[in-house]
Amino acid sequence: MISALSWKGDCLEILDQTRLPEATCHVQLRHAADVFEAIQSLRVRGAPAIGIAAAYGLYLGVRESAPVTREEFFRALDDQLSYLASARPTAVNLSWALHELRRGLHGLATLSVPALLDRLLDLAH
Repeated sequence: MISALSWKGDCLEILDQTRLPEATCHVQLRHAADVFEAIQSLRVRGAPAIGIAAAYGLYLGVRESAPVTREEFFRALDDQLSYLASARPTAVNLSWALHELRRGLHGLATLSVPALLDRLLDLAH
């Protein structure tokens, strides 16, 4: 069975759907910009897959910003949420998934930054 998306410990691996049916090519996405490009270029297709990819992209983007304080964490979260949502503004599941992750962190502002990052990845899973 070919998996369209899977988390590989520190990156998101996707099946590049622009290469189908001629080739089966998996691509590792290590940065939010990689996920943005994959969503925008239709490497990731289908509403559920777009939402899942965006969730992992949000985690990658916040992690990449290396927030030190909780305030920096939530500012990076909001910045990355807006950035990733702009990859396909009409994709309903994209915006929905990103806002669900944001809601999942609501009320956890007292957690440490590492704990918030862990929770964000748990929500993406």
